[in-house]
Amino acid sequence: YQRRVHGNFLGIVSHMHIWIVLIGLLGMAAARPLNILFIMADQTRMDAIGAYGLRNGTTYTPNLDRLAARGARVCLAYSSTPTCTPARAAILTGLTPWKHGMLGYGDVAPHYAYEMPTTMAAHGYTTAVFGKDHFGWNTTTNSGIPHGYQTRFIYDGLGNGMPGQNDTNGFDNYDQWFQLQLPGKNPLATGLGWNAWRGAPYVY
Repeated sequence: YQRRVHGNFLGIVSHMHIWIVLIGLLGMAAARPLNILFIMADQTRMDAIGAYGLRNGTTYTPNLDRLAARGARVCLAYSSTPTCTPARAAILTGLTPWKHGMLGYGDVAPHYAYEMPTTMAAHGYTTAVFGKDHFGWNTTTNSGIPHGYQTRFIYDGLGNGMPGQNDTNGFDNYDQWFQLQLPGKNPLATGLGWNAWRGAPYVY
């Protein structure tokens, strides 16, 4: 019997609470193996998820609501740095901005002394990360910087999405996949920046 624990930390996330939860799960894992699914989205407010019930049933997110019903929701927490890479550094390390070194937006360090995926792997878990992470891209190995993850398929998002034109920032997993689907097309053709306030239809 294997219990599945789904952490729906998509609203306002407390990084210290995440580490406390993981420490508890690791303790339980000695007696009973657990699957842990951690989901994080950029710029998703708490009231954008139906399971939190903040919009009188007008928010329709059935898949996320199903995960929330079977797992854990954090309702009274906050992010010490509610901005892209500093929040990721906090989740990786369990540290405050003053300890992990990112008080504002910038590059995630290539390695930290303590990283959550490394701790999980040391307790027998197979660790994997998929999606947008900004962990950094190693152009020599043509892979994302591990940060303790054994399997990675990431969108680092720092290049321009086109092959042979972004050697400094890397042609990441998503860029490579996109070119297999639509050769020669620009994945950033919609023209929206990372922190753009406006929206636009996806051009493809």
